[in-house]
Amino acid sequence: MRGFLAVLLVSVGVSALAMDLNGSWSSSLTFGQAVLPANTFTLRLSANPWEIQGVWSFQGLALIGQSFTFHSELGPLRLGVGANFKPAVGMNFGQVLSQNMSWSGGFASFELRLGNLILSLTLAFGPAER
Repeated sequence: MRGFLAVLLVSVGVSALAMDLNGSWSSSLTFGQAVLPANTFTLRLSANPWEIQGVWSFQGLALIGQSFTFHSELGPLRLGVGANFKPAVGMNFGQVLSQNMSWSGGFASFELRLGNLILSLTLAFGPAER
């Protein structure tokens, strides 16, 4: 039993070292009737061939959007899935984790590579019209 636990621990440690976690922060200023600062924080976790990415967009200290995407490859097939969310009205930076987000759309994409032939399909989803 100890040998199994040691092998499991080493396997988890090696796989954790193989994962890549990185991120970026970008800022911009829009000049008009008012100066509006905008910020985007991106966090990316990847382990070949998978990648999970989260993007949070802020205008000043107010969260204006959030999206998550997942990409993977299974041999000649590439998969991509994503979802976009909008926050409750009046949400600020300190309330990001405590407020409900509403789903605003998403996508699912499939790409099959057969030599020089590429077959692709992208499905876009959005909330129902009322």
